[in-house]
Amino acid sequence: MNQEPPQRPITYGDLFDAQGELASELVIKEDASMMQSAEARVVGQTKRGGLPSMMQSAAERNLQTGAIDEDTRSIVASEGVSVVEMIVPGGVVDTEYVAGQPILQEVRSVPTVTVVLKC
Repeated sequence: MNQEPPQRPITYGDLFDAQGELASELVIKEDASMMQSAEARVVGQTKRGGLPSMMQSAAERNLQTGAIDEDTRSIVASEGVSVVEMIVPGGVVDTEYVAGQPILQEVRSVPTVTVVLKC
């Protein structure tokens, strides 16, 4: 009889360079939903294959393996998630935070317009 070894639950430390208590925290569906909402509010959409998608996949696996259930809560729910979009010359920098820790940063180029005023 061939049995697969039990799958280990997925933590934030498995997905990202998370530190401290967050690194050992299991990823849950509520966290993924919060990140999806934050990203959509700031960026205007959620990116396919982006951070919310990764978190959702990890949470689904944690549910399937029984590591969490629908009522599981995490420190992320109390400390929150956020997305900050900073416009800089020639680009936009999006930084996504989970429980106060920067988890993902993306830089996008945008065209720069030069205006010359003659007086």
